[in-house]
Amino acid sequence: MNWKIMRMEAIHLATNSISIDNNMKGIKKMKTTKLLMMAALALLMTACSNDNGDMPAQQTKKIQGIPFTATIETDNSAETRAIVTDEGTTVSSTWETGDEIALVYKVDNNSYNTTATVQFVMDGKAYITATLQDGVTNGTALTVIYPASAADGTTGNVRSDLLAEQDGFLKNKADGTILDVRKGTGIVSLSGGNAVMGSATKLKAQYAITKFTLGQVINSTTPLYIKSGTTDVLPTIITVKPANNTNVVYVVMEPSTSKKYRFEATTSSNKLLKKSTATIQAGKFYRTTIEARYPLPMADVDEDEDIGTIITSDGQVYMNPAAVSAAGKNGEAMVAFIGQIDCVHGIALALHDSDAYGHYGAGTFYWGRAHDVESSGSPIPHWITNHPINGATWRLPSKTDWQVMMLGCRLEDDAIARADVMEPVKGFKQKLDAAGASLGGDYGYVYWTGDGDEDHKQWVEFDFYSGGTLGASFNVNGEWGGQPNYTRLCLSF
Repeated sequence: MNWKIMRMEAIHLATNSISIDNNMKGIKKMKTTKLLMMAALALLMTACSNDNGDMPAQQTKKIQGIPFTATIETDNSAETRAIVTDEGTTVSSTWETGDEIALVYKVDNNSYNTTATVQFVMDGKAYITATLQDGVTNGTALTVIYPASAADGTTGNVRSDLLAEQDGFLKNKADGTILDVRKGTGIVSLSGGNAVMGSATKLKAQYAITKFTLGQVINSTTPLYIKSGTTDVLPTIITVKPANNTNVVYVVMEPSTSKKYRFEATTSSNKLLKKSTATIQAGKFYRTTIEARYPLPMADVDEDEDIGTIITSDGQVYMNPAAVSAAGKNGEAMVAFIGQIDCVHGIALALHDSDAYGHYGAGTFYWGRAHDVESSGSPIPHWITNHPINGATWRLPSKTDWQVMMLGCRLEDDAIARADVMEPVKGFKQKLDAAGASLGGDYGYVYWTGDGDEDHKQWVEFDFYSGGTLGASFNVNGEWGGQPNYTRLCLSF
């Protein structure tokens, strides 16, 4: 079968398959199928069963298998045919000569899968032929599956792996199987050494088709992932890998009732993301748009995937430094925590240490000056004056701020709770490095926290281990209490 896109007023899954060229730029004309004369069907039925009455019985050649003919069509009832407006584009389908259909049945409790072939098409019906196994009896039940390659051996089911990886144009990525799967049943009727089905078998669509219009192109290396489930942890059920760059894909999906869905794709400079709870019906055609996630206002940051993104001076959020640069903006802070711990939406860490002049140059200060919020040359007022962001507040990170930022960036094997010693915190280091916001410098890796007083000076010391692992320990007074340490602000938004 071929898929095709036609310009009409409505969208429907009408007959069998849809032919879409990979660029979706136009209508792909189907080859005209020359109809065979009805007499050809009779010939097909008798060609393999010619029995010459003048020949001695002992010389009669035994027939290998039973010739079988039938007509099949699709069920266009309200249950399996959807009509949806799609800005003038209609999805339809039709049988073609040569299409292969699986016939699954049993003979003496043994299961068989026989391939039938469409010989010709007339009035929307496909006329198929096959050779069934010897021993088929009158009334044998048939399961009919289109296309034949979608059948799961002799089980009578559709392959469970069929939809897992798709090309975005209604085919299985690995073997090219058409994904507009149709299925029906029939009964064998024997007559004169031939087998037929008494009436046309109507095949019902097993899946739904969704047209995705994307805010950014995807391809085989930056695929679209479709996740679904009933809990907040959603496994990937479909990966869409188009061979070429495209921002329109057609995806075949299993029917479901009120499941959670998450659609996402990550490119080098942006992310596509959409979440929904939906009921999907077999035979229906849906369409949806997934916009590029970034730039995003700070107030809309609410996903774990937003950790590590960059807040610019105008309060917008971009995916990474490259995207910030491409937009001609100035990056100010990296989103490190999303939640409501002494903030409205989250906390971001400044990309650089304080740029005020300190004891050993920019960035290092004794405790008193590091906590001075009034003198213009002190790190906090100096930074606030030179890096204003509307709707957000700069502050010297408290112990809690540092801890939740580390946890916000954590990897699977990182520290899982706030503590005086947190190690490893590899995720925190990786996110900072990727954002161009690495910690420390020539004078160590000790940063003041916003807690304590002159008698109880508090700081955090970062320790680097082999393999890029980072650990953190929080201290009061002691060795570094009387030394000038680094100062880096965080942004509460």
